[in-house]
Amino acid sequence: MKCSKVFCCLSVVLLCTTVALAGGDKSLKATELNPASNSDSISDQMRSMELKSDKQGGSIILESECPVNTLFGQTRHLEPDPWTFGVSEIDWNARDVKRFESFEVIGQINDLHWWGGMLASGFANCIDSNPQFLVEFWNDNGSGQPDVAGGPVHTYTLTPTLTPLGEFYHPTFQVEAILFDTALVPAITMSSGWISIQGLGDASCWFWWLSSGEGDLQSWLYEPAADPAWTLEEYDLSLCITGVVEEEFGACCDDTTGVCQDNASNLECTGRFMADTLCADLDPACGRPGACCNDVAGTCDDGVFEVNCDGTRFLLGGMCADLDPMCGNVWGACCYDDGTCAVISPGECEGGACPFDLDGNGAVGPGDVGVVKNNFGCDINLPECAALDFDSNG
Repeated sequence: MKCSKVFCCLSVVLLCTTVALAGGDKSLKATELNPASNSDSISDQMRSMELKSDKQGGSIILESECPVNTLFGQTRHLEPDPWTFGVSEIDWNARDVKRFESFEVIGQINDLHWWGGMLASGFANCIDSNPQFLVEFWNDNGSGQPDVAGGPVHTYTLTPTLTPLGEFYHPTFQVEAILFDTALVPAITMSSGWISIQGLGDASCWFWWLSSGEGDLQSWLYEPAADPAWTLEEYDLSLCITGVVEEEFGACCDDTTGVCQDNASNLECTGRFMADTLCADLDPACGRPGACCNDVAGTCDDGVFEVNCDGTRFLLGGMCADLDPMCGNVWGACCYDDGTCAVISPGECEGGACPFDLDGNGAVGPGDVGVVKNNFGCDINLPECAALDFDSNG
């Protein structure tokens, strides 16, 4: 179950078994560690940035929950998905490694809770003599990535409470799960973005962030000295953001049905919500209506909800009359290298040497009228393709 935009409290079960290693170097990503691995290989394997499980058996049951006042929650990994520990440390083997997780909340952020491990060389559990962490909040850069160039919006250097759970992830290395809790002083209000959590303490006892089975299957690894500096990970990181939920009222829209309710509470709305807004003022309108065109059949319908459009093109917020080129399966001439020419749609014209450019100007558009001849190598003048009226004005 995914818990992202509103508060939640979940219980999950984790089953852990053998381990695979991965890292920024693609060759390291293929390295595997299983129960038969011996200590001779551990020092090299610890150069990897990740500790993974596979999905084969196991006997350890782990429970975890987000607090009841959670604004955003991704609890630690749920079996049968494989878990991952990813290092996030300012001085890991003399390398600066930072991990980011995205979030969306409604309310004031007061506290953070996350899961991970503290590991030394050889995947040995360790006690950090100075368990300081750097916690930073970042805007998105507009492309689904933390805006590192713009700098963090909020920065905290803090010492969380560490609670060893007495629960272990690997039969050989016995990596102990740890719960980290901290208050954020001052509290912040930030509706969405990215959070990074990075260990600052003991240079020989490193923080490894534990993954989550909830979310969008994406997180980021950033190593500024590496090339490339960014690695997109295909897993989420465990995190609970807690605070004070602020109730707002506005338009609540279900875009799958087009049903919208005015003066709805954000705490009860399960669709698209806009505070202090009426349904009539939503942009795009509820249901995201527009023009739905089926070019093959030559039919077009206005006011169709985007989710219900099964045509070949959809124009959000537009009308069929606004489509360019117009909807239909007869749009122009398609000239083939074998000397044949057909009046068909662009989607059907594949392999034609000079489709739809009648006047030879290098561009095709409504209003092109002319004779198909010597356009990009074609030299034909068949009756059915001799004169075309693209804009249907006669």
